[in-house]
Amino acid sequence: MIHFNIDKIITSLKSSYGKDFLDTITMQLHKSIGAQFTFIAKLDAIRNVSQTMSLVAGDEFAENFEYSLEFTPCADVSDDSTCIFPSKICNLYPKDQLLIDMGIDGYIGAPLHDSKGAVFGLVVALYSKPIENAEEVASLFELFAGRISAELERAEKEHALFELNQSLEQKVASRTHELESALKQLKSSQKQLIEQEKLASLGRLVAGVAHEVNTPLGVAMLGNSTVLAGVNQLVKKLANNTLSKHDLDAFLIDAKEAGESVEFNLNRASELVVNFKQIATDFHTDPKSDVNLVEWISSISTSLKPMLKSAGIQFKLELPPYALIVNTYPSRLAQVVTNLVSNAIKHAFPKTHNQAEKVITIRLSGDATNYALEIADNGIGMDEDTQAHILDPFFTTDRKSGGMGLGMSIVHNLVTGSLNGRLVINSEQNKGTKVSVYFAGK
Repeated sequence: MIHFNIDKIITSLKSSYGKDFLDTITMQLHKSIGAQFTFIAKLDAIRNVSQTMSLVAGDEFAENFEYSLEFTPCADVSDDSTCIFPSKICNLYPKDQLLIDMGIDGYIGAPLHDSKGAVFGLVVALYSKPIENAEEVASLFELFAGRISAELERAEKEHALFELNQSLEQKVASRTHELESALKQLKSSQKQLIEQEKLASLGRLVAGVAHEVNTPLGVAMLGNSTVLAGVNQLVKKLANNTLSKHDLDAFLIDAKEAGESVEFNLNRASELVVNFKQIATDFHTDPKSDVNLVEWISSISTSLKPMLKSAGIQFKLELPPYALIVNTYPSRLAQVVTNLVSNAIKHAFPKTHNQAEKVITIRLSGDATNYALEIADNGIGMDEDTQAHILDPFFTTDRKSGGMGLGMSIVHNLVTGSLNGRLVINSEQNKGTKVSVYFAGK
């Protein structure tokens, strides 16, 4: 009978896996051996318990349960022994209350081994009557034990892999969320720092213009005071009848000179304000417009001279003798020039470096189709490592003095972005640095 059922059992297992496999083989074994209860269980050696994975009672599957191995024949099976008790099992294990309550008389159990040879499960048949073919049933269990063990271990590893994948997915999702939050915060911080740097760039222009405007305004105020003082003297002498032709002539000469000085210096202040408006008006919106770069660079150089003068640096302009009109964003280009000149002042000529002649030169060349703007200095230059990282955000060689390392990064973003240009940096230690910006016109 058992030999007849082996082919049937094997055939039924061909396309089953996992829980389906366990249920199929448990049911087929149960029908073949004529037991009242047949189950496959997994052992928990640490807790000394067994958990059924598939249980058949009568002719139906029953709900799985967990039971203690203490005082049970299953404990002997877990010690790697095939146990056969054809009858009177309860007499041999009087403390196994479960067997007593179920009315079990015969017991057969075979161990299941994992790939390392350790017992990790068992297959058991329980009979309410004495077993007539106990040895054959045990042989059948041993025959299929390897296949059952392999499927249990495969399912266990598959479950472990599933849980690991779930855990990894959760960790990846959590980590991705953290990275996205950190990136969002970083972008926000970088945006704030860039805005600060933009305002600082504009501030340097304002400071330069304010310094330049103060001089002509001061001279104009002095000239006006001279004229007022002369008028007061004339009024006083006229009241005392002591006014002479000589006094009037002298006043007219002084008044004429003072008036000319006032007019010249007020015109100079007005010109400075106009230049500054050309550079900084609508600094953030910055509409694109046609600009004569020759005049524009001459204008912007006015606001840069105070910074250069205070640092003891000569400023040279090398501009073409013809008008070079291009369509660009003047405020953004002004920020590029201001940052490059400020960067040269700060880094090309450090206080620890003594140099007889310090020079920064702005050169303009080309035509409206292709033109180049160069800012060159004869300072200390840069080593290869500095050149390699000069455009990296937050890279600076002057962190102790409060440098943020955004100036050149902003220049690069402006040039290669909205200005649609190309930035080339050439530097040699102790010989200076030249930053070239190449543009293709409209």
